[in-house]
Amino acid sequence: MVVTWGESFGAAIKIFLASIVWIVVGGVIIAFAILTGNSVLLIGGLIIGILLIQIGIIASFLKFGVGLIVREVVEGFREAAQTPPSPAAPPPGPPRPPAAPPPSGAKFCAYCGGQIPMVSVYCPICGAKQS
Repeated sequence: MVVTWGESFGAAIKIFLASIVWIVVGGVIIAFAILTGNSVLLIGGLIIGILLIQIGIIASFLKFGVGLIVREVVEGFREAAQTPPSPAAPPPGPPRPPAAPPPSGAKFCAYCGGQIPMVSVYCPICGAKQS
């Protein structure tokens, strides 16, 4: 099953909204750190706020975006496992007569007409067993 455009667009909207939430939360922490006026809280608040924004956005991508990709890959493997193997190639047609006599040390395949060595048991062109 292929992921539809609707599902992709829905995941993009979820990533966008979750990223906005993380930006707001990180921004509140940064604003609180600035308003306190304490230099230790300011540095700590800036670091924590920025990390929270970055990690939150990455987590949003992983949660909503990668989930779709993993689902599509898993379902693709399931479909491939359930697909029956393709039927074997049909047996070769009736033998074709050679157009010209082969040079010494060579013969023609009885099925595809290709020139093959005299000692060949199988045709190197079509794979048919020679009699």
